[in-house]
Amino acid sequence: MKKQKYMELYLSFFNEMMDERIETYLRDHSVELKALLVDGEPEVSKEEYEELKAEYEKSIEIHQKLKSDYQELEEAYLQGQSNCRNLEGECRRLEALCQDRQSEVRTLKRKLEELQEDCEEQNQVLQNVQQQLINREQDYRQVVKKWQEAELVSVPYRELEAQYQKYNSLSESLRKTLEGIFGTGGTALSFYVAGMAHVNSLYDVLANEIHNGRDKTDDFFLLRDLFEFFFSRTDHERLHTVVGTEVDNNVMSLSSTSPSQLGPVSRVLLEGYRLKDSDRVIKKSIVEKQDPGTGI
Repeated sequence: MKKQKYMELYLSFFNEMMDERIETYLRDHSVELKALLVDGEPEVSKEEYEELKAEYEKSIEIHQKLKSDYQELEEAYLQGQSNCRNLEGECRRLEALCQDRQSEVRTLKRKLEELQEDCEEQNQVLQNVQQQLINREQDYRQVVKKWQEAELVSVPYRELEAQYQKYNSLSESLRKTLEGIFGTGGTALSFYVAGMAHVNSLYDVLANEIHNGRDKTDDFFLLRDLFEFFFSRTDHERLHTVVGTEVDNNVMSLSSTSPSQLGPVSRVLLEGYRLKDSDRVIKKSIVEKQDPGTGI
């Protein structure tokens, strides 16, 4: 646009300059021109005429040069206008492109806002899921805790069931003997209650089996396991009789099947017990002796 304005100003200046030169020439040579028009012959000398002719020809050359320059300028002006039109078209194209880009930017901005909203919704969903996971973990811990508590109860009960099965596997004759302790009852729980109430009686049955020489039978070993099961749940403690010590009648009892009545303790057949933190003996240890002189 600036170039176009410049061309317009230049052409205007050129036209004004040409008009001014012509006007100046006519004013300066008005007398001679008038004489030529009236008399047909100039009132000048030949030298002056030649000078005027030369000046006129020079003016013609200048005029031709200016005309040529004018044409060039006009062509440049027209080319400038064409360029301006092209530039205007390019500007309109770029402006339309810019508007398209602005429209795309608005569309992308709107999509971005939608994505941000969706992201916020997803974050909320994620937070809800995380909270649910926390709640599930707490529930799981509660379940594990209850399971562990149940396991604490079930483990002893499973052990009780195993002992009850041992009791049922005893010979009929021995179970008949034990009816005074366990009765003829039919549950593991009643078996447990009776056994805990009659630990000393179980010891007496074991002692009787030893005195009658039945301490090598399967029934004896099963019965001893039952006694150990109940004894471990009492407030009693072992006497810890040591082989090789002299027999102490306060805490020991000699087996009727002992191979010798002399010498130190050679074997502990059934260890006695007392109350915890007390010297009061409840049941004495049943032991055997061996005569060191005879080896019997």
